[in-house]
Amino acid sequence: MTVSGGPGSPGAPRNGSPERDLLWLSLRPDRADPLLDRARALAAATDGAVLLEAARNEGLSPLLGDLLAAAGDPVPSLAAPLAADRLRAAAVALRSEERFRRALDALEAAGVRPLPLKGPVLAALLYDPPLLRDYEDLDLLVREEEAGRAREALAALGWRDALAGDPFDEATHRAEGFVTLRAAEPPDLDLHWRMEKPNFPFPVDAEAWRRGAVPLRVAGREVPSLRPGHLLHYLCVHGSKDLWRRRLWVGDVARALHRFPGVDGAEVESLARGTGTLGFLAFGLRLASRLLEAPLPGGPLRALAEEPGAARAMEAWLSVPFLAPEAPLEDHRRFRFVRSLRERRGHRLRMLAGNVLTPRRTDYDALPLPPWAFPAYRVLRPLRLAWKYARPRAGGAP
Repeated sequence: MTVSGGPGSPGAPRNGSPERDLLWLSLRPDRADPLLDRARALAAATDGAVLLEAARNEGLSPLLGDLLAAAGDPVPSLAAPLAADRLRAAAVALRSEERFRRALDALEAAGVRPLPLKGPVLAALLYDPPLLRDYEDLDLLVREEEAGRAREALAALGWRDALAGDPFDEATHRAEGFVTLRAAEPPDLDLHWRMEKPNFPFPVDAEAWRRGAVPLRVAGREVPSLRPGHLLHYLCVHGSKDLWRRRLWVGDVARALHRFPGVDGAEVESLARGTGTLGFLAFGLRLASRLLEAPLPGGPLRALAEEPGAARAMEAWLSVPFLAPEAPLEDHRRFRFVRSLRERRGHRLRMLAGNVLTPRRTDYDALPLPPWAFPAYRVLRPLRLAWKYARPRAGGAP
């Protein structure tokens, strides 16, 4: 999915515009009268075409339609297209849930017990109805020793490695512990067997996730779902490490806080402290509580959201251009900002080493090597980066 561009790009709401504010309002889990009054006031000043395009670009069309319908359809020109989008979303959700069910059935028949992450499980858990939550793929976590059997079982259903035949991407995904599988019809399926990446230390205890999983009914069957504390921590880490490229991710955190008001804050803080991700948790909580007025339970979670570091991170995210969702993902300044959220020096160093030594597609495109020579990129990439960032300084020297 393409996220809407920055100010000035076609279909992009301006900062502080009624279109932008309406999109944020659509992510609020409540539909109380004051919120609906605010939506009506914003709708009176909105450009319907810009709002619709932005909502579609960000996968927020069903949520926007739900908000405006509750407010009495204050933008008449959008009522029909948003209703049509809702019907399409319902059809897509039904197809995706059926494919999800078939994937789980095939995996269990092969002796694989996956733990679903996000996708239809997140939609069913936090959104009512689930079709309000757009998703592009299914994420399943399996044990590393089960990954081969899982791929074979899914291949029998038509899911094939989306990167097969590309030696660089195949090697990269094996190193990162996941593979993207694609069939004739969407959605794609991301099969994970590790959560920690070379450039992102995240020593999560996946077995603790599995032991603590709670049952949830999705697609006509019972599936395991992350327990509230694990889910809230995971959502904040996932969003923060990618600098909240989709505002929908902020909505997920807000809905998790709304859905589980009694979440064990001490447990969540302990999970974050143990994985060195307190800064990520604080950043996510701050965004959800300040931008979407999500209720924060007292104690550790409220204290984290109120920390000066979380406030500075949110202010920077809202005002610094290279941190904006539409900014290039490869910008080294974005990486430095994410790294600054890590409280442990060892994790910051590992992120730096992983970013410097882990080859990227641009490295392969600049100098294609055969698979047996890929280890050479760990030497060539630092040299290439040194040349890239040293040239402007050298060129500007007197």
